[in-house]
Amino acid sequence: MKKTKVLWSKILEELERTPIIQVVCEKFGISRQTFYRWMNESEDSFNEVNKAMGFGVGLVNDVAESNVLTGIKNKDAAYTKYWLSHRHEAYKMPFRHRDASNDQFEQKRIETHYQNKRKMEEKLNRDSAEKAANAVKRAREMLDRWIPQKDASKTT
Repeated sequence: MKKTKVLWSKILEELERTPIIQVVCEKFGISRQTFYRWMNESEDSFNEVNKAMGFGVGLVNDVAESNVLTGIKNKDAAYTKYWLSHRHEAYKMPFRHRDASNDQFEQKRIETHYQNKRKMEEKLNRDSAEKAANAVKRAREMLDRWIPQKDASKTT
């Protein structure tokens, strides 16, 4: 088969729709070897193929991203996981546990947490000690009231 301007422009248009060289070659009945030979004949041909492939890949990416977004809208967890693992820094692989030693905000949060915990424990201990002291005081008062009455009943 001979390379003509019309055939070459149709090949480039097809690459913009389907950026898979093997599929385009099969559609036009040419071998991959022929395609690459035609592509490498001139710098213009090489650049045209790269430009067409760029458009084609962009189109496929748009379609794929649209499908992913549709899956997310349909609450499919696999699509959500895929999106986050590729688009959100916190979920990208490999997952690295954040080291709080370099994060001043995180260090302050942890420090505040433990300070609050210590304050709560101290308050509980104080409250418990006060309750225990009050219980002992009430017990003594009760015993003081009971014991004198007992002693008074013996004397009469």
